[in-house]
Amino acid sequence: MQKTGTQTQNNVVGWRAFGRKRTLFIPATPCAAQRYALNFFLPNRWQRYAITLATRAGFGRKVANGLGDEWPAIEDTVALTKTIAAQMQVPDAQRTALKPLVFAMRQGSVGPYQKMSLIAIQVHGKPLFYAKVAVGAAADAMVEAESACLQRLSTIPELHGMVPLKLSEGQTPAGRPFFTTSVAPFLKSTTSFKMQHEQFLTALGHATAQWVNYADSLEFQFTKSALARLSVHLGAAVHAELQSASEEVLSKIGGLKLPAVLAHRDFAPWNIRWHATGIFVFDWEYAAEGANPLYDFFHFHLIQRALSHRQAQALAPSYVLSLMSVALAYLQKTFPEVNWSLDIVKQLLLVYLVDLILFYVDSGKEFDINHPVLSAYFNLTLMRKQWLVLEQAV
Repeated sequence: MQKTGTQTQNNVVGWRAFGRKRTLFIPATPCAAQRYALNFFLPNRWQRYAITLATRAGFGRKVANGLGDEWPAIEDTVALTKTIAAQMQVPDAQRTALKPLVFAMRQGSVGPYQKMSLIAIQVHGKPLFYAKVAVGAAADAMVEAESACLQRLSTIPELHGMVPLKLSEGQTPAGRPFFTTSVAPFLKSTTSFKMQHEQFLTALGHATAQWVNYADSLEFQFTKSALARLSVHLGAAVHAELQSASEEVLSKIGGLKLPAVLAHRDFAPWNIRWHATGIFVFDWEYAAEGANPLYDFFHFHLIQRALSHRQAQALAPSYVLSLMSVALAYLQKTFPEVNWSLDIVKQLLLVYLVDLILFYVDSGKEFDINHPVLSAYFNLTLMRKQWLVLEQAV
């Protein structure tokens, strides 16, 4: 049986690279595979349009198979594409259809936990698989944890077809862990919270819920430990405010028995593909057990606004109150066993804000008030007393 490796390697003649911090590498030659790669990595149609025009005009840095000194961080990923291709064995009837095979790649956020995302595409535009690769040793544990999480998700029948199916796992030529998965069957994305999003979170919550006193939940235990561990990076004033918020949560809901669920923790449009028949949720690298049942709900609604240019108005207390009313209705329908109240929802929002601030600081080892998410979320934490005033006025 002939392998596809030689043909694949010969056809991957290089990429066009766009962007500096999270560089996108797309096939150099315009083709259906290039169009698919842009649709896969860039949900924003204006970004896709701009890069398409730039590619046709010959812009974008040319990157050959031999990356040289400019791209040392992705040399290992490029070597992996050749290794995977060389190991692919297919029936004779499919061999011709797989040739030529091209790859598109995107660098993850810069930092110690940086990873590469890769997608293998047939030249006519049909995707074969998606891969996540650790760039350095610090990212190894996250890639391995995501691989294990996908294995867990595969055991939940209600989520079949809505989460990636893990196909393989292994190590790159440099010894970094990677895994491959299936690809979303559709590419459309939406910034609106649809019925399909709610149905997915409900199914995930029901399948993974464990009932514990909130003070004993893994989420709250992380908050306590992170506050102690990151105090030097937070600074005295920020640490005191987050500590106060955490103690407020403990006094209000610490003794309540609530469902603690597996949360995606980056449940946002860029990690979700939407179709009228359902959604497909990928990039589970930040997933964690023991989260409150509104974590992903709040994240979907708030992270987009925090990253917008209108964040000061977008996260006004009036909006927060309206969002909490919707969240309360969602909880009452999803977990009717609990006597939910708006005050409980408020505390769950507060602990989500604190958790995400701590997560960002833990990753970057500093509290950068100019960071859009840190700034927006910390300001919202400071304004929490206004939520109570608005609640009382309703």
